[in-house]
Amino acid sequence: MVKILSLSLSLSLSVITIIILAVSLSSCGKKEASTSGDKSTATTEKKQSSDSIDKLIDNAENLTEAEYKSLPDFKYPLNQPLLGDFTMGKKKNLLILYRNSIFAQNGYEFKTKWIRDYFITRPWYKPGGFKQEMLTKIDLENINTLKKIEDSMDANASNSGTPRTVEDVFMSKLPIRFGSNPPCPNTFGFAIGFNKDKTIEGAGGASGWGFSAKGKWEIQNNKIDFSYDVTITSQSDHKIEKQGPFTIIKMDDKFFYLSNGAACRY
Repeated sequence: MVKILSLSLSLSLSVITIIILAVSLSSCGKKEASTSGDKSTATTEKKQSSDSIDKLIDNAENLTEAEYKSLPDFKYPLNQPLLGDFTMGKKKNLLILYRNSIFAQNGYEFKTKWIRDYFITRPWYKPGGFKQEMLTKIDLENINTLKKIEDSMDANASNSGTPRTVEDVFMSKLPIRFGSNPPCPNTFGFAIGFNKDKTIEGAGGASGWGFSAKGKWEIQNNKIDFSYDVTITSQSDHKIEKQGPFTIIKMDDKFFYLSNGAACRY
């Protein structure tokens, strides 16, 4: 009798254990599903928020005060070199705000209404007392680089108003020759160029030494990637220096603009 009761009790405990495990697994499954759902919702909301900001930026010149307040803080740090890929994918109005944020942080009073209306909504903006000497050398370089890229966006638009891609402009300008123009690619004082057959070539020399360059370029995702090797020879030396890789992200009639922020005359 005791054995039967003991066996019965053991079976009951096993059943209870199985039920507890089943409930626990079911709860974990629900939690995982909930977490997955939360991540999916967050991703969707982030995309919707990004799309909404893009639409406001496109119409930045005609927003209400509430809409300006809803925009993020487009503020480039003072005295910090422009990061290589900072301008990638950014629209012109956004670059305008980042460029003018450098002035705004120094108290510049804006005359352009929509720029003034945006910065007035920033708690840190204290208009007044601006002096040109407040801008550091790095600040001025950033301002000039951003302005050149903005101007190139205008130059890359066709008469119909349809934007021309960097690929369109690049192909229409071939063959393209350029020379040294720091911080642009080093050509050691000689002109080298992009050819229609996707090669890069250049040559030159002076008394006792010679220079030659060979490389390739290609178009990927509306950007021009290129690199080349420079061979320098003299009576006592022979060396090869690799240049690149570089990426052209924009072009106008005088400059091509690299992803590192350099504006290179050609």
